[in-house]
Amino acid sequence: MKADRPRGVTAIAVLFLLAAAYLLVVGLLMLASPGLISMAAGADLLAGLEVAGPYMFLLMAAVGTTIAVGLLHLRNWARRVAALVALLASCFFCQSFRALLSAFGCRSWPGAAWE
Repeated sequence: MKADRPRGVTAIAVLFLLAAAYLLVVGLLMLASPGLISMAAGADLLAGLEVAGPYMFLLMAAVGTTIAVGLLHLRNWARRVAALVALLASCFFCQSFRALLSAFGCRSWPGAAWE
């Protein structure tokens, strides 16, 4: 008896596939025509790893595709890795959000521990 895949899992897998497809296309374009696309094109998805070059785009596209396929097949390891990726992404978002608040001079955010 095969278990039905929850819609949320399918949606998350599709998001991983879309991100992987974007990274793949950008990485291949960077390899085909150096200088055509800026390394900053993947800054939001790679969180600093984009400076490693187009091969990092391709590597992360492969990782994202692997996670998406694992989620679609309801593999526990994929669920755990996707949760870890989401945790890391939220940490990078919080760091960017903190920098944004500091840029606007907001120093009194509730629970803020920065000077």
